[in-house]
Amino acid sequence: MLYHDVLLFLHLIGLAMSLGVGITNMVIARMVAAAATPDAAGALRALPPILSRISMAGLVLLVVTGLLLIIQMGFAGMTGWMKVWFWLKMAGVAAMIGVAYLIFQAQGRIRQGDQTAGAQMRQLGPAIGGLALLVTFLAVLAFY
Repeated sequence: MLYHDVLLFLHLIGLAMSLGVGITNMVIARMVAAAATPDAAGALRALPPILSRISMAGLVLLVVTGLLLIIQMGFAGMTGWMKVWFWLKMAGVAAMIGVAYLIFQAQGRIRQGDQTAGAQMRQLGPAIGGLALLVTFLAVLAFY
């Protein structure tokens, strides 16, 4: 039981890291848009790439602990719709990993001076945030 509790605790920490930083980055993006001076905007623009690393670490923690929880629990306790919700959740997780990869690619292009990658980031941020909320909702359905 303790092993399961520790895994679940770490899984929830990963969720907090991922969702919390994602929401923070959305707030920072609005602050950058409303910044009074270019210097203020520049200082704020430095934060999202740093915070994204925390969010991605949370996503990795979620995936690893999630796999360990499923291995530990097995599928024996899952019946009917629980399995459907679980596999939909896993499809959402796969989509999140794909979007996370695209975010890291766009951040690398931004560091190299590619200004078009900024427009892509404005789409990818809300996409991964929406997927995170959807995956969390599906997890509740799958494990309730």
